[in-house]
Amino acid sequence: MKYFLLLMMVFNVIGCSDCCGNKNYLSGEGKADVYLSVARGRGKKIGEINFKDVDGGVMVDVNLSQLSFGEHGFHIHEFGDCRATFHRDGKIMMAGKAGGHFDIYKTMKHKGPNGGGHIGDLPKLEVDKNGEVIDRFFVENISVNMIKGRAVVVHEGGDNYSDEPVVLGGGGDRVACGVIE
Repeated sequence: MKYFLLLMMVFNVIGCSDCCGNKNYLSGEGKADVYLSVARGRGKKIGEINFKDVDGGVMVDVNLSQLSFGEHGFHIHEFGDCRATFHRDGKIMMAGKAGGHFDIYKTMKHKGPNGGGHIGDLPKLEVDKNGEVIDRFFVENISVNMIKGRAVVVHEGGDNYSDEPVVLGGGGDRVACGVIE
């Protein structure tokens, strides 16, 4: 009886359609339409990011434009809300409602992708001289189910994958944001 109940729990987690004919039981997919961050409402759409469960993690496909040339910090944030808030010093924080970096294990450390810190730390984006970035990369130890409903944020500056000399990699302002659906 114990084994039967355990088997039923497994069926409920992966779903019957995934075990009855679908060869790839890792079929979670998500997509974020990404918009420029503005003080009110939503800015212009600048592209999309697709997420797909693969063995051991998630494959991320980035297709964005209209960003400034160079490196940009790139993270999954706690909440699926890209609206602006007011910072402690009274300044507007674009996409502030997205909260901090997604940190399900409460590490309180920014160590970069697959570095054992925030699980939301993604590889920095390298934007070309035309303002575009098309990239694909793998992030281990997460699933689409873990990140659905959260925001993906592009920061103004690069990311040193450390909390020193500036916390959270020094990426600065949030220039673009989208909610993973």
